[in-house]
Amino acid sequence: MGSATHSVGKKVKNREGTCFFNSTPVQSQGSNLCGEFVVFFCIMRLFNWDLSLEDLLNDIFTADSRKNEVKVKNFIQNLE
Repeated sequence: MGSATHSVGKKVKNREGTCFFNSTPVQSQGSNLCGEFVVFFCIMRLFNWDLSLEDLLNDIFTADSRKNEVKVKNFIQNLE
C-alpha cells in the first residue's frame, strides 16, 4: 500500500496528551470524492484495528493526492 518514506500524519504533544493530525492532504482540494474517501477510510479502519491511526493513514494513503483519488475511486467501484 503506502510507502514507508512518506508521512501523512503527525503527532503533537500538548498538556492534555498526544494529539494526532493529518499534515498532508490525502485528497485534492477540488475533489468530488469526499464521501468515497470516508467510506474507504472506514472500511480500512474496520479491517486494521491493530494499526495505530498514524500507521493506518501512512499505509493506505500516499503524499500524492492524485494517486489516492485513483485508489479510492477504484476501490469504491469494485464494491458494487
